[in-house]
Amino acid sequence: MKAHIDAIKALLVSTGYGVYFADVPETPGYPYVLLWCSPGLMVADSLCGVQDVLDEPLGVTTAGANTDATLIAAGVVRAALLGAHPTVAGRFVHELRLIDSQRVQVDRDVTLPGTNRHPSYGVDVYALKSDPA
Repeated sequence: MKAHIDAIKALLVSTGYGVYFADVPETPGYPYVLLWCSPGLMVADSLCGVQDVLDEPLGVTTAGANTDATLIAAGVVRAALLGAHPTVAGRFVHELRLIDSQRVQVDRDVTLPGTNRHPSYGVDVYALKSDPA
């Protein structure tokens, strides 16, 4: 799974946003992207029963300093990911497909320094599927 996350991070370099997995530093720059998933759900592709196909929902949280910034950043992230084929050695990674999206929300647990304002975030979920090459 780590190789897949690294490949997806590489796709997001062009956004110029900070990209993290599962955890964000104490004072991240906005906007940023947080990737999250399980260690990797492996399933059997056919009758052989060998669980060597990765079939995992990939969570992509985009955070911005306000709701407008979040919507703009989410559009940039989608442009980088939709239909992309991450490159992972020894694997054929299918194109990333958006399978769910959740409403943009204000994160009232976080206050931006010096502003007394709260950042916001939006969540997209992509289908990440990969077969042995």
